[in-house]
Amino acid sequence: MVGDITFIGKPHEYWARRVFSQSGADWQERVNFDRLRGDRLARAKEQMEIHDLGALVVYDGANVRYLTSSFQGNWKYNIFIRYAVLPRGGEPILFETAGSDLHCAKMDLPWMEGRIRPAITWKWSEGAQDMMVNRMVDSVLEVLRENKVEKERIAIDSMDMASLNAFQSKGLNVVNAWPAMSAARVVKTPDEIELLKQAAAIGDASMYKARYEWAKPGITERELSAKITNFMYTKGCEIVYEVIVASGGNTNPYRRWPTDKIIRQGDMVIIDNNTVGPSGYF
Repeated sequence: MVGDITFIGKPHEYWARRVFSQSGADWQERVNFDRLRGDRLARAKEQMEIHDLGALVVYDGANVRYLTSSFQGNWKYNIFIRYAVLPRGGEPILFETAGSDLHCAKMDLPWMEGRIRPAITWKWSEGAQDMMVNRMVDSVLEVLRENKVEKERIAIDSMDMASLNAFQSKGLNVVNAWPAMSAARVVKTPDEIELLKQAAAIGDASMYKARYEWAKPGITERELSAKITNFMYTKGCEIVYEVIVASGGNTNPYRRWPTDKIIRQGDMVIIDNNTVGPSGYF
């Protein structure tokens, strides 16, 4: 009996059950990270033209990563301490947190050589906020002027009131970056699809083990959550948020955090696994 061989000759990413290893090898083309970086940047530039933008200025961690392929942990993803600027016709500039983080970025990102600058952090600067937020905006404005796009539409993805006022005080035409960034990110490149399949494979395996090996009478919700968390990290996931486990009476009303309740025979068990897989895909 001949098995299904219809996949032969078709792109690997089209087949959900054909998943590459996370490691590299000389004998097989797997996820090509150089191509991934180039394809993502190309999609962002394409959407800038479609939306007639002079620059993208991004603070959201996922958007910074999309443009620069930089990552320094989940804790600094969305707290306004790092940002990136992509000017029309130019290449992205990363503003990384000053100190050891800046040095790590320069070591880790050879594709960003010469385009990493110290970020100006204005959040939590208390009485110095006005001065610091204006310095931050000046750092962005410097990039815009270098590329002669400061008179064009400048798209920003996220701001607080202090930064909004500072940008407007410089006379910039500020617009929303999310239509362009969302349009770029919603269509996945071949390598992004491969990374999504890797994340799905890890998630599938964790749920199988939770159901058939770990979720037994006597284990607590927190213990089961810890087993899932450990498994996800050991298999290559980047970030594991709190894995919700609710059982028995904690399922109605749904208690959306694990407790020290012991799971009993016959309990309904709800598991909500919120995890970011390899290279930030989930």
